[in-house]
Amino acid sequence: MSDQAFRNIPKGTKILVAMSGGVDSSVAAYRLVQAGFEVVGVTMHLVPVEDKPTSGAQASDERACCSIAAAEDARRVADKIGIPHYMLNLAGMFDEKVMGPTRAEYARGRTPNPCVLCNRYMKFDALFERAAQLGCTHVATGHYARIVDDETGLHLLRGVDPDKDQTYFLAFLTADELETIIFPLGWDTKASIREEASNIGLNVADRPESQDLCFFTSGTEKDGIGAVGKGQPGEIVLTDGSAVGVHDGIDRFTIGQRKGVPGGMAEKMYVIHIDVEHDRVVIGTEKDLYASEFTIDDISLVSGDRETPVKFTNVEIQVRYRTKPVNGTVELLEGGTGVIQLEHPVRAITPGQVAVWYSGEEVIGAGTILSVKR
Repeated sequence: MSDQAFRNIPKGTKILVAMSGGVDSSVAAYRLVQAGFEVVGVTMHLVPVEDKPTSGAQASDERACCSIAAAEDARRVADKIGIPHYMLNLAGMFDEKVMGPTRAEYARGRTPNPCVLCNRYMKFDALFERAAQLGCTHVATGHYARIVDDETGLHLLRGVDPDKDQTYFLAFLTADELETIIFPLGWDTKASIREEASNIGLNVADRPESQDLCFFTSGTEKDGIGAVGKGQPGEIVLTDGSAVGVHDGIDRFTIGQRKGVPGGMAEKMYVIHIDVEHDRVVIGTEKDLYASEFTIDDISLVSGDRETPVKFTNVEIQVRYRTKPVNGTVELLEGGTGVIQLEHPVRAITPGQVAVWYSGEEVIGAGTILSVKR
């Protein structure tokens, strides 16, 4: 454990810690108590019980994030380490801020990242509001990321465990927000956190990890979010515009997908573009999936003091979680958009996903992918 995580925040400071019932947030809460802070545990209830799956391979996974069993695990941990624990019913806000926009994006033929939205609007905006109501001045979570304070200000850095780094989901945080956020685990590996949890006797030490879309436990992402509707039928076309099939709605497709793509062709074909205006799904070969230039909007800079237009050169750009960053440039334009150029092509860059750019280990900014030049 590194004391750098606490950035000389005075002992006795009242801190709200988000507790999902998992090992990471549980150890984060424990560390805050050990460091001398006044800690309040909060578990967010995001998905109504009636929306939980009743069938399917994962329907019995009661320990998924936001489940009743997960909340009970969080309460037990809070009891063990001696802190109060509260449940917050944020299902309405979650549908408004995360599920609704996600469904709307799919209907537009885009592929959003609900986890980014959840971190952006629920795990911080909502928690900051509740923290103030409970008299807390800071919010802590079990994210694997680091906040470093030096003479130039606060900086958001990757977690030291490359397999667990979660800064991609946190890239829309601002410098002002970093002032009141604590990430107690950013200097550690997942293995060491599990070992610590076991050593202190936490009942969640061996709890399985939450995966992407931890608030949903069955079927496909789109099914769970209710993003697949009746849709508007249209054509499936090749890159030259010739029709080779029909589809039941563009909301059923995403870039790189093969399911629903007509077969019987000389090469494997993939979805490479969704033409919303004409309700067409464009398919092409593997090589057609690669691109090195795209535009972004919804731009956020961790340090928001830069005026546009501005150009970031020799930065590392990550276009999806779990993908390897690629060197390139980011040019921010007047009007709130930007152009990103990669040094070499990347597969399946997808409108609606998030692009994050780094300087070394530091997060510089993020934007939502708007269009791809293929």
